[in-house]
Amino acid sequence: MRIGFIVAEYNPLHNGHIKHIRLTKKDLSCDAIVCVMSGDFVQRGEVAIADKYTRARWAIEAGADLVVELPVEFVLGSAQIFADGAAKVIDYFDCEKYISFGSECGSEYVLQKIAEIMESEEFQSYLHETIQDGNNYARSLKVALEKYLDIHGIDKSIAEVLDGSNNILGLEYIKAIKYMAIEPYTIKREGAYNDSLDDENPSATQIRKALFEGKSVDSKVPPFVSEELLGVKDCKDKLFSIIKYEFSKKDNLEKIFGMQEGLNNRFINFLEKANSFDEFMEQVKTKRYSESTLSRALINALLDNTLKFEDMFNHFPDYLNILAVRESKKDLLKIIETDLVTKPSELAKLEKDKHVDSTLDKKASNLFKSLNYEYENYMQIIKD
Repeated sequence: MRIGFIVAEYNPLHNGHIKHIRLTKKDLSCDAIVCVMSGDFVQRGEVAIADKYTRARWAIEAGADLVVELPVEFVLGSAQIFADGAAKVIDYFDCEKYISFGSECGSEYVLQKIAEIMESEEFQSYLHETIQDGNNYARSLKVALEKYLDIHGIDKSIAEVLDGSNNILGLEYIKAIKYMAIEPYTIKREGAYNDSLDDENPSATQIRKALFEGKSVDSKVPPFVSEELLGVKDCKDKLFSIIKYEFSKKDNLEKIFGMQEGLNNRFINFLEKANSFDEFMEQVKTKRYSESTLSRALINALLDNTLKFEDMFNHFPDYLNILAVRESKKDLLKIIETDLVTKPSELAKLEKDKHVDSTLDKKASNLFKSLNYEYENYMQIIKD
């Protein structure tokens, strides 16, 4: 069985996502499409615009056949950890596997060549030096690559590939699957993160911005999505109130995953001065700490996630949470070689019999519900 895997967030699902699903299935002649999707929080450290079961149902209605959750500890990590977690989930499937992702460059060959450079000891030494100079990870990657290319007499314009956030994530996928039986496939992404809602294919970022401003996005998302986005609100300031309250009680912030040295004190200092989430972010972010990095650290603190960065690459999901499946494709569940959870009673049994730890997933779900609305933790079965 040949399966195309798409790592996604669908925050919200839009017309470009539907095109990606269709092209993946067509170009790879797939027997099925499986989405590995972020749960109630996304990789930018934001609260998802709809709960994970709703967004998983959207994916099935858009053409996917199965949606499994990417555990929250991988979602709230760097691009490296996010990609590594997704690869581990995909590796649990016993089939012919392809990971399909969008990229600005649209070339697996280019990305694979750059990935090879990035894994060299020489490049890693340049990267370490650049990070030590106070640059964030994305900026450090480009500076280090330019230095490598210049020293080796290679056209430095190649480094412009790292201006694309999707290219960077694609590179991390390629690195993560290097020793796995998973082949990469990329589709050229149309549009960019600094696009406009007026563009033919605006990003999910622009769609969310428009929604929060009360604008219509009906032409940018399918009808089954737009009807569920009516009246959606930005919950950042509600989240900020929870952060201010919870941080006043915490005494272990320095141990939180993603809380880089000194960042905990910076958070505490500016939390007392800011009156809104946006004001807080403007005050606390620097060229080293992007808003996404800071947001992820904040959510990890609320979840009391004390996992260590260096341990994450040896950390594997204890089980897979199944969010949604097409009724005619339920046999896909039989090719997953780990424990599955489709309802709360199954998770309780795993906790009792195998001592699995679902603390982070439960905390993430409860935090989302406190910010938005209640939902049932049951796999969605969508009829054809």
